Amino acid sequence: MKGNWYRRMLLSYFPIFLFTVTILIFLSFIVVNDISHKETVKADRITTDYMADRLTRSLKGIEMDVLEEVDKNDRYRDFLNVGLTGENSQVLFDVVDSMRTLTDNDSLLDSIYVYRHEDKQVLTRSGLVEWEKFADRRFIEQALAHPDNHGWSTVRLYHEFSTEKDKRVITIYKREPLPFGTEGLVVINVDMYSVEQMIRSMNNSDISFVDVSDAFGAMLFSTRSADRTGVEAADGKVLNRVPLELTGWTFESGIVAGQLFMWVSVISYVWVVIGLLTVVFAILYILYITRKNYKPIRVMMNRVESIQLREDAFGLKMDELSMIDRTLESLIQQTADFEKQ
Repeated sequence: MKGNWYRRMLLSYFPIFLFTVTILIFLSFIVVNDISHKETVKADRITTDYMADRLTRSLKGIEMDVLEEVDKNDRYRDFLNVGLTGENSQVLFDVVDSMRTLTDNDSLLDSIYVYRHEDKQVLTRSGLVEWEKFADRRFIEQALAHPDNHGWSTVRLYHEFSTEKDKRVITIYKREPLPFGTEGLVVINVDMYSVEQMIRSMNNSDISFVDVSDAFGAMLFSTRSADRTGVEAADGKVLNRVPLELTGWTFESGIVAGQLFMWVSVISYVWVVIGLLTVVFAILYILYITRKNYKPIRVMMNRVESIQLREDAFGLKMDELSMIDRTLESLIQQTADFEKQ
């Protein structure tokens, strides 16, 4: 009988214990994943901020290096004087050599050229180019129409000669002589392909991705593989958006397996509610099963109370088991006295 009662009690409480513990373990797993997700977002943000900051510093460095060279090198100012250039061709060679040195020292810098307003001549790394033969003259016309624009242009196509292939560049220009001259322009072009390669070198495409869009929302480039670009829903979820104020671009980054984090974030709160309901259910179930298992004891107590025993026995404050024990002891004593009699 003792073994049967033990098994009954064990089978009554043990399932709810296992169920509750299982739910709590699963909730712990969800919480750990949620924490992991937040830490991943934080780490991704740090990486994206670093990319944007490095590109910003690189563009500012290019601008400062070129303008410093133009300001300190008197040959650039001499080039703006048509008469002096005609008398001394060495001015052209010195300016070209300076521009070549600048472009060779920075992998992002594609090209530099100087426009002379007096006779509409353009000096590039390849030499002096007449206005009619210069392929980028439309951009110069736009720059002359907005001489006070100090920011970087949108991504555009650039080539010096009609026989060359187009390159994607971003451009900034300054009036000459610096800072507010009206005799010409110095134009600085940054190669977009080199910018993309720099961003890709800081990103592991198997783990994360970076999409770069312009101020109008158009995609400039992405570190995703060619067969994945444009299928964000299947390839990853954007976790961070970092604006690049210098160019107006926006860096959107995330984890390639972002759908897992999205699934966890959606169900995490649902499972918290389920966990709370499970605890409430466990409490109610324990109360119910305890009440059910207590019924036999309650029946015995009713029978014990119906037995006429001495008043001092019931005057003591005792629990059910103590009372049953006291009653059984009294009955045994009475039985023994009866047998002796």
